[in-house]
Amino acid sequence: IRPLFAQIWVDLGVLRGEVESTSASDIASLTNTASQLSGALWLVLFVTLALVVAGYLLFEYTIRRPIAAVAIGMKAEAQGADTGDVFHTSSAETRDLIEAFDHMRAQVRSRQQRLQLILDNTAEGIVTFDRNGTIEGYNQAAMRLFGWQENESIGQNVRMLVRPEDANTTENSYLASLLRGDIEPLQGQEGELTGVQKNGGVFPMAIKISTMQLEGRPLFTALVADISERKAMVEHLRQLAEHDDLTGLHNRRYMESHLATLAEQASSRGKPLALMILDIDFFKKINDTYGHLAGDFVLKQLASVLKARIRREDVIARYGGEEFAIILPESDHH
Repeated sequence: IRPLFAQIWVDLGVLRGEVESTSASDIASLTNTASQLSGALWLVLFVTLALVVAGYLLFEYTIRRPIAAVAIGMKAEAQGADTGDVFHTSSAETRDLIEAFDHMRAQVRSRQQRLQLILDNTAEGIVTFDRNGTIEGYNQAAMRLFGWQENESIGQNVRMLVRPEDANTTENSYLASLLRGDIEPLQGQEGELTGVQKNGGVFPMAIKISTMQLEGRPLFTALVADISERKAMVEHLRQLAEHDDLTGLHNRRYMESHLATLAEQASSRGKPLALMILDIDFFKKINDTYGHLAGDFVLKQLASVLKARIRREDVIARYGGEEFAIILPESDHH
């Protein structure tokens, strides 16, 4: 039995050595496998992080930044600022978006330039103001008309462009309504005001107001024009219609119209009114003997003498060929 036990122990020792050798080999193999697996995991993690970073950068430079640049450009364009070149990208979608924005910007600027060109070259001055009378718009024609530059007038009250004391006159209710801010009744109606220039000069001005809605609030646009020439022409035509070409006195039409008005006033006030008719004797003989130039000279000389002799309130007219009429208010002389 003892030799058998000894042999068994020898066999067990051999077996244990083989088991230990096999266990060491397995542990080394497992360690190597674990090391390889760990390296693979780190490699996968690194690759994943690299892909994430690359994806983020790709998204950042091809999608987010171009879209953000377009959004910033739209805001700047809406505020009238220069947006410059929009961010470029290789992405087809964002490139199409940027191209659409560039096209829209070109169209908007083209329309703005055309509109500004029309506004700057229009004959009438255009002044835009709110209900409080604060000026918000001002074209070049208005600059030439009033002498104020755009930066000097924006934010000021429209009162600076008109003579406010005219509102005290009963015939200028248009200006009174304008200064009160009661503008709706004035829309579509043309009024005549006295414009005030930067240097203190004044001029007759025609104004026509219209309204518009901008961002939910009402704004008013006034078309203004210098009517000095028009009034001068009207006055000249009135002078021609009411005065005699040769003597410069009033003509028969004006005399008869004015006489009816003065007679009605004199009757209502209970005051006398006298009418005197003068005729040149033998005037036809003057024309026949010395010619019409001599007759015209006599008429002009007599007109000068009569104008020098009458009072300020008297009215004198050439009533006919050689006849003159003089209206004498508050006079009962015969």
